[in-house]
Amino acid sequence: MLKIIALVAALFLGTASAYAHSGGHGFLTEEDARITASNAAGYFVTHDVGKQWGMLPQSWSVIPFDQTKILAVVDGDFVIAVMNLEEKKTLYVLVAGSGDVLDANFEGIFPFVYDAKKEGTLVTLD
Repeated sequence: MLKIIALVAALFLGTASAYAHSGGHGFLTEEDARITASNAAGYFVTHDVGKQWGMLPQSWSVIPFDQTKILAVVDGDFVIAVMNLEEKKTLYVLVAGSGDVLDANFEGIFPFVYDAKKEGTLVTLD
């Protein structure tokens, strides 16, 4: 069963990137960005990407679409909250308009992009 879930996650990640690059320089739709963020959480279950939290618990492996929310779109990049109701935690994922996952954390702070602790506040370098 785990192999099937991993395969489905890999297909979704590949599909999201394909959408972003169809025609060469496209941008993700909001739906694709949310799927990418959810899939990233699943990826972090089996891969340590060098964050202080290491690998995430198994409960992050399949987060339903309705437990994701776009908090902001900044210069074509998406800040997405991925909510794990079982863990009662939110993983914040920064997804580029190209489909790449740029960063993720549990604080919701991406310097010069977004600060989830300050509702409605965007920080940019303008």
